[in-house]
Amino acid sequence: MDGFQELYDRHWRDVYRFALFLCGNPAQAEDLASDTFMRAWTARGPIREPTVRAYPLTITRNLWRDLKRRDVRLTALRDRAHTEGGQS
Repeated sequence: MDGFQELYDRHWRDVYRFALFLCGNPAQAEDLASDTFMRAWTARGPIREPTVRAYPLTITRNLWRDLKRRDVRLTALRDRAHTEGGQS
């Protein structure tokens, strides 16, 4: 079996459940899980995690953190625009 296909088959459910735990939204969890495996597919170099299972979970966590950081910045910009009399 192809290495990536095996990674996907073995870990999709765990990645999805972890993403759902993080965000609480099934649709967003599916997006995070899909993005996780896209990142794994396009990654260059060897896996640097202690276990193969930890690799996609680490990607999921990092994607979630990136989304939260982006949301904080966007909220701050919207709040700033609103208080300065701009449109929201």
